[in-house]
Amino acid sequence: MTDKTRIVTLDNGAVIVARKFPDSQTAHVQWSISAGSYAERADEHGVAHFLEHTLVNPEIVYQPIKRRGADVNAYTSYENIAMWARVMPEHVADTQQRIFEHGLIKPAITQADFDREFGPIKMEITNRLADADLRLHVKANAVMFAGEPRAHFITGTHADMDTHNLGKLRSFFARTSAPRGTVALVAGKFDQRAFFRTAEKLLRDLPDTPVETSVPGHFRPGEAIFVEPPSSADLSPNEQEVKLIARFKAVSSTSSQRVAFSILCTMLSDGMDSPLMVELRHKRGLVYGVGAGLELWGNDGNVQVSLDTSRQNIEQATQVLATSLAQASTYLTQDRFQRAHDTMRFAFADASESSKGWAQRAVNDLRLFGRIRERSELMALYDAVTLDDVRKAALTAFTQPAFVAAMGPVEGLSFKPVFDKAMKLTA
Repeated sequence: MTDKTRIVTLDNGAVIVARKFPDSQTAHVQWSISAGSYAERADEHGVAHFLEHTLVNPEIVYQPIKRRGADVNAYTSYENIAMWARVMPEHVADTQQRIFEHGLIKPAITQADFDREFGPIKMEITNRLADADLRLHVKANAVMFAGEPRAHFITGTHADMDTHNLGKLRSFFARTSAPRGTVALVAGKFDQRAFFRTAEKLLRDLPDTPVETSVPGHFRPGEAIFVEPPSSADLSPNEQEVKLIARFKAVSSTSSQRVAFSILCTMLSDGMDSPLMVELRHKRGLVYGVGAGLELWGNDGNVQVSLDTSRQNIEQATQVLATSLAQASTYLTQDRFQRAHDTMRFAFADASESSKGWAQRAVNDLRLFGRIRERSELMALYDAVTLDDVRKAALTAFTQPAFVAAMGPVEGLSFKPVFDKAMKLTA
């Protein structure tokens, strides 16, 4: 904790955090609870997200804050639910009262709230799953994490929504709105004393109910093939779109190696001159796009590499991609490393200086580490990473069995054997 940050833990376990940003002209006010989709029971898929929608009551929370020209929103993840608002300093007290008392402590959660959000959430599900990349991601998770919480899309499906009722939302809220894991936070320009006085008054009487959460699941290699009709009847069979993702076990969000894995993903696919883009598009014209990213959770993580191509090119593109990943350490040069390192270091430094960026990181740090890590500590992690660390990350990731999923006109095809052979896992 620095002299700019004050943290108070109440007797019931709720945590109140405040940090002044001297140059800020606004304040970021937020609460979060450590209970997202992982806390859902078998008949509750999508309930955490549904609840989050109802907590942002239009008349009591949303509209009064928005009328002042401010911003208010909420989100659900597998690991938490959060609501936040960015307001002028003179509106912090009223905003705090609205989003804490009416969005967290004593929300209405009425039948009118349920009915109001039911249709829009179903439309949100339709809209999201219309995106082919997200649809493949969701389908792949359903196979890779079968029987585990992470197998289920956070919003739930249309079929899930049709089983929900007001009682489920109220039951989920009663089970998960416990003080332990609850964080009330403000950052920016505000009256610190007034914020703590109100926050303590609102949070101190929360009943200390233990939250039930499920084991989220771990990386499992395998393959999933999803045959879909062409997006346009005007396309010939060979022109039809195919999407492929290949996942490799990495590290969790608490690992000190996560920076090396993050830089690895940036080096592989960031920019038109990235190694994967050069090999697959510039040299051979096999893909429209290719990317790499890191998925991280508190207990697990994976490197995911993706490509967009056609039925005509998918088999050759898969072979080139697998070979390129197996040989990644040979083209991870010092120049590429320095560019990726500097880009990511700047992005972190820039985000950490904003009240919103700091607030999001503070909440995650408290959940994962039980403390808020200093900016200098995190910058030191970037400064300590070397090209050898990134090459070791590549060697770790790309010498193990993958999980591969493809979607499109891919009936009868198999892709995992190509990766297994390239990684020298089979003859």
